[in-house]
Amino acid sequence: MTNHFFQLTRIWILFTALYSFSVWATAQEVAQPVNWPWHAVSIGFPGGSAADIKRYKARLNINAVRLDIVPRWYALRQGISGDQAFNEALVWADEMLDTCAAMGITAVIHMDHFPMDPADLTENSSPSFWSNQAELDKILSVAGQLAARYGKRGKELAAYHVISEPLIYDGGLALSPPQLPELQRRIIAEIRKADKDRWIVVSPGPGGQPQTYAQYVAPIEHNLIWGTHMYQPHKFTHQGIGGRPLGVEYPGLADGAYWDKNALRGLMEPLHLFQQSHAAPVFIGEFSAVLWAKGDDQYLTDLVSIFNEYGWGWDYFSATDWHGWNPDYDEFYAPDVPESAWRSHFVGDKSKRWATLRKLY
Repeated sequence: MTNHFFQLTRIWILFTALYSFSVWATAQEVAQPVNWPWHAVSIGFPGGSAADIKRYKARLNINAVRLDIVPRWYALRQGISGDQAFNEALVWADEMLDTCAAMGITAVIHMDHFPMDPADLTENSSPSFWSNQAELDKILSVAGQLAARYGKRGKELAAYHVISEPLIYDGGLALSPPQLPELQRRIIAEIRKADKDRWIVVSPGPGGQPQTYAQYVAPIEHNLIWGTHMYQPHKFTHQGIGGRPLGVEYPGLADGAYWDKNALRGLMEPLHLFQQSHAAPVFIGEFSAVLWAKGDDQYLTDLVSIFNEYGWGWDYFSATDWHGWNPDYDEFYAPDVPESAWRSHFVGDKSKRWATLRKLY
């Protein structure tokens, strides 16, 4: 009788454990954004169009896009206010989201460049910007407007990302703004007023880089995604921009170190460790290298290999706009020429970068 009792007890314990694991596994499966992991491209306002979504879906089978809204640059070109540009960007995003819905693609709405109005000469990397409550309140207003407009959307909208590269330059040093933790908490609260459960991407300072997760104190909220941008080493990925010298190769030396796949993995280890202790999806919201960088194909291949190994979502920057990132252009180097000059180097999907992208998606 006793042996029979213990046998039944063991069976019950085993059944309970299996049931608990099943519930846990189901919860883990549910707690993932739609179409996860995202294999996305960035499409910017106003240069990107619904036709771009269709084209990248057909040629790369993307399952997500990041809709990159930068009202300030558009307002500057059009001679209008930042608010006018933002309103036009929202109409653009409506069409883009409708296209996503029709094609089974999901989207992240991304806003990072503040202030929106070009008449405001404050730099968003300056201490004065971050200490100006009116500037921060404008960010909150934008977050609230996005959620109010899109909170009733379906699976075509997966997440919001407001402020992806928070930083200040102080004495030549890039620092995390001391106001960032409170601002992120308030952004989340503002979005949740109109959109209770959609995912929200957050990024640490300074600059939303993977190594900065070593010091990040994350906000406490459900349905958060840890966001980062990966362009390191900048002397390779941004060579020729801002006076950076040309000729840096990958794999190779940059910033006094040798960069290869192991070095890239090591740089991202703080983010990997952070995810292990703060379970949530990771989204590489931007990664790229200028088209004229020698070894760019291997650099992108190594990065995507690591992202996929860790189960992270990722987004190539950028499917539209400036020729330095846009795969529709050849490797023509001219970062400071007028747009009319580099537009003549359009080659479409016959480019070297397109050949690389086809291997990644």
